[in-house]
Amino acid sequence: MKLFGIFAIVALAMITSASAQAGVALSNMGADGVTYSNFIDSTNQTATVRNAVGFTVGSSNFTVDTISVGLFGVSPPASMTSKIGIFSDVGGNPGSLVSESATNSNIQGDGVYSFSFASSAGRVLTAGTTYWVYIDTVGGNLAWYQTTPDTSPSDINSTGLLTYVGDKRSTNFNTDRTWSNLTTHRTFSIAGTGAPPPAVPEPALTSLLCLGGVALIRRRMKK
Repeated sequence: MKLFGIFAIVALAMITSASAQAGVALSNMGADGVTYSNFIDSTNQTATVRNAVGFTVGSSNFTVDTISVGLFGVSPPASMTSKIGIFSDVGGNPGSLVSESATNSNIQGDGVYSFSFASSAGRVLTAGTTYWVYIDTVGGNLAWYQTTPDTSPSDINSTGLLTYVGDKRSTNFNTDRTWSNLTTHRTFSIAGTGAPPPAVPEPALTSLLCLGGVALIRRRMKK
């Protein structure tokens, strides 16, 4: 019975360690994912120009809640409206639309703006799959800022939920839509829920699990 109890406790601990994690999974805007950081390079996102950021989902599906970016729109009292889209990967470049955010209709001046995917179709992203994000609808000239100092997005929670792929830019978005690599990085943060990679048990834990299994089998045989 003691061995069986140990077996149950260890199994429960392993299940708990593999539970879903929520929060910022990929960001280059501080530990909280939304820290304003003196953005530079105000390349306008227009009908012909788009920047894109790519990432790969880890070993479990990931559900997107919000994507935040550093933008510069118009000055108050006017405001701009826009959406962010998540796109498939086709040959290492952005492909077709997978999911689109709700509209952010209050982009004024420079700052961090968040776009919600809470009610968006397609926001559950497939494990092991690469996606791209860019500003999908633009009203006027909307700038997507670069970080300064230039900082690459990283897995700030160290769980491998998402992995940064790279930045790209298209200067013929309205025609051929070809993409070139960028060596600089757009401000970017993605938050949501995913399961971390399953923990590999230590040898001692494996032994306990085996002993617990043997005890359980013996107990059933006696019955």
